Amino acid sequence: DFSPGAQQVDLRGLGPNHTLVLVNGRRIADFPMPFKGRSNFTDVSNIPLGMIERIEVLTGSASAIYGSDAIAGGVNFILKKKANGTTIDMRLGTTTEGGGDSFDMSVASGFSRGNFNAVYSVELQSQTPLWAYERDIQDSTQDGPTEGSRIARRAYLRTDYNDDYLDPGAATCEALSGQ
Repeated sequence: DFSPGAQQVDLRGLGPNHTLVLVNGRRIADFPMPFKGRSNFTDVSNIPLGMIERIEVLTGSASAIYGSDAIAGGVNFILKKKANGTTIDMRLGTTTEGGGDSFDMSVASGFSRGNFNAVYSVELQSQTPLWAYERDIQDSTQDGPTEGSRIARRAYLRTDYNDDYLDPGAATCEALSGQ
């Protein structure tokens, strides 16, 4: 996936670029990177869960009304207009072998004074990366399944703009040879 950190809505398996995503009946901006490097889509991961009142799903094609991005249907996220208490949502995650920990907490609340209503949400996210060297199966290419896949790591490869190899010099190579 070439869209890190994004969550997309894909109705009927036609791709997220054919599902219309609305927030309170209005289109939201496309994610700045294309989905799988090919098509535009909208990211729904930035909508705080505590702010959602309901989700409406239009399962039939709505392309005649909304355009080609609604061929598979549409999803409308309706946000709260009044706070009905305070909502705290917390998610923790880790891998079975450790590393890659994640933490996500959101608090949604608000207040009313006469005809004035204010609703707010605060969200905290923390993710620890999981590096390939932390797993035996990916720690190097020396344990690859075929002889052709067993190549040295290219951690210090330097190239120029034309992708031509830049020789760092014998002294630099000698200093790094122990690795």
